[in-house]
Amino acid sequence: MHLQPSELEATRAELPVPDAAFAAVFRDHFDFVYQNLRRLGVPPGSVEDAVQEVFLVVLRRPDAPVTSIRAWLFGIARRIAWRQRRSAGRQNRLAQ
Repeated sequence: MHLQPSELEATRAELPVPDAAFAAVFRDHFDFVYQNLRRLGVPPGSVEDAVQEVFLVVLRRPDAPVTSIRAWLFGIARRIAWRQRRSAGRQNRLAQ
């Protein structure tokens, strides 16, 4: 699927714009999220995509009631790791 330039600009306009607070969360917690996704069983080739998914959730939910940023990030990472493992299992069953 190739987007025309006007469609691409419209898509970019819909994406949330990262601010300094998000950049700080990303910088401070990237390693924490990455290591936990590996520990939760995300395959090495999929970890970076999973990390991106975690931070996309953070970017989409700037108003989430967070008491502990690490606990919140771990919860998001746990759900994404579960989805990654489930998806990999489905793909393996289809391949067989």
